Amino acid sequence: MRRLFGFRGWSMLGLWVLSWLLAACQTADPLAAAVSGQIRPGQSREEVQQRLGAPTSYEQALSGDVVEVFESLRTIFGSYGVREREEALEIRQFSVRYDAAGVVKETYSHRGVLEGFTMLYSRSLGPEITREKLAKVRSGQSTRVEVEALFGPASLGRLNVEGGLRLEWIYEWTESGAVAPGRVYRSIEVTLDGPGVVQSVKAVDRVFPDWRRSR
Repeated sequence: MRRLFGFRGWSMLGLWVLSWLLAACQTADPLAAAVSGQIRPGQSREEVQQRLGAPTSYEQALSGDVVEVFESLRTIFGSYGVREREEALEIRQFSVRYDAAGVVKETYSHRGVLEGFTMLYSRSLGPEITREKLAKVRSGQSTRVEVEALFGPASLGRLNVEGGLRLEWIYEWTESGAVAPGRVYRSIEVTLDGPGVVQSVKAVDRVFPDWRRSR
């Protein structure tokens, strides 16, 4: 009986099937338009949402300014912890500030990584935030550079509706634990003015998986 495929034929077929499966598993980047620079000051809210879809959060200031945030979450791999390929959660946020007429005034992009956190479990999550470290952050005096020197890169970052930025450091120090909807994680929220000086500091709770603050 004649063989339909030799070893090489099966190898090529296997590679083709594998490539097809990998391509099928890939999903479009929801923030592609933001990353490629398609969102710019002067555009309308309709144009932004046409490219990015519906925002995950919305805030409006007394001035009429509006901030909308678009988010993307995914599990990534790297050398983060005791294992060679530790999992982590990547949180990307793109925020847009509109004036009262719905025209883009400014945008801000942020990428945060929660080491030791996945959609299934977490351990030693985020920076170790002690009372001593927190006491060193002073409103009206401390700068973003000084805060990041204490806590490391922020987990979340977005435009603050009243102006400046709002950064958050999510943390919880546990050896292990199942992540289930409704589980609360501690977070330190810091607001900064335009030049990057701290305006306020407070502790807030975040409920998995809803990191957003909707108003």
